[in-house]
Amino acid sequence: MSLDSKSSYNRNEMDRLVNDIQDGIIKNIHQQLEDADINFTGDLSQSFHKGEDGIFKTVQTDNKYAGFIEFGMPAGTKINYNALRIWVEGKLGISEGDELTQVTWNIYHKIMAHGIQQRRYMRKSILRFIGKHGAKRGRKQDSHVKAWKAHQKTTFGYKAKKLFGKINKLVKTTKRIKRTINNATKPIKTGYKKGKSMYK
Repeated sequence: MSLDSKSSYNRNEMDRLVNDIQDGIIKNIHQQLEDADINFTGDLSQSFHKGEDGIFKTVQTDNKYAGFIEFGMPAGTKINYNALRIWVEGKLGISEGDELTQVTWNIYHKIMAHGIQQRRYMRKSILRFIGKHGAKRGRKQDSHVKAWKAHQKTTFGYKAKKLFGKINKLVKTTKRIKRTINNATKPIKTGYKKGKSMYK
């Protein structure tokens, strides 16, 4: 196999692994939102998708409230009343006009007074992915991390280790070729320097 074909294979393998990471994080987001009971309409969960930012692969969302739920909001932040009303109707199942209006205003004033607590579902989703495919430093390992270590040859970690081994092998091969070229051209360079010094 030539260097070009090896390089192409490694790039394809890396792309596949990165796609697996994107899919894994999105899957964890869906699960995290469901576990935390903050996905009542499904809009937030379904808004996440794979994307790109230059040379980087990303996980993106088109939902304008995703950031508010992740990081929360400080007290005094104004929110959209109509959007909150729709949320109250869907989340609490209140459809009566007067009651819906009253409950919406109560929640609105509570948010204005106390803000919204951060949920950090994105952070938890990423940590869940790391915990499944590699141990987190400084923390006690969960049972699923230990299970992963016991069966790592069938998981992402083994594939990643195998890929990095191939990349290291490619780097060593490149260095060996460069060293061979330098050794082959050394007599030529030495003779050139001697000849040049004779004519000074």
